Amino acid sequence: MSRAASAGWLAACLALATATPAAAELRAGLGMAPLPISSDTPLAGYATLRGRRARTLLDPPGARALVLERPGLRVGIVALDVLIAAPALREPIAREQARLGLDALWLVATHTHSGP
Repeated sequence: MSRAASAGWLAACLALATATPAAAELRAGLGMAPLPISSDTPLAGYATLRGRRARTLLDPPGARALVLERPGLRVGIVALDVLIAAPALREPIAREQARLGLDALWLVATHTHSGP
């Protein structure tokens, strides 16, 4: 994450944390969705083991989103069960930022060497 993006995210978090809204003024929403992955998907993170592929899906990867909102500020966090949030995954999510009215969006990838 760039220094400017980190600073923007920190500012949004601080704005939420330092304000003292009444309990009814802070709203939160969350959701989950599966990531479409076939059981023959290459495993990530094994540069020396090229060609290693998943044989089955024990725990299908997914995406989890949290949106926090108070008057004048709406931020989102999206966690993806992947090693790297590649552009093919990042770009559709980023396009939704404006439609959802988010002031800040933080996209993170969980780290695994045994997943797609």
